[in-house]
Amino acid sequence: MEPAQTLMRGLPRKAKAEDVFNFLKPISPVYVNFLKRHSGNCLVVFGTNEEAREAVKKRYNQMEGRYIELLVLSDISR
Repeated sequence: MEPAQTLMRGLPRKAKAEDVFNFLKPISPVYVNFLKRHSGNCLVVFGTNEEAREAVKKRYNQMEGRYIELLVLSDISR
């Protein structure tokens, strides 16, 4: 299995990596990178495409009253 990327959008401006990890539990991302601080977007890398697809099921759940959008971007190996 290859790592896979997802994009999270709609994050609260004060969100930190710890908030992203907590939101995605029990799935554990390998890496979280905020694209621009306070933009509400971050890149999340999972160990497998299956984990990324499982994380996307949390789409439209809320974090601090904001609906979070998750999109699978691609397999990193491609």
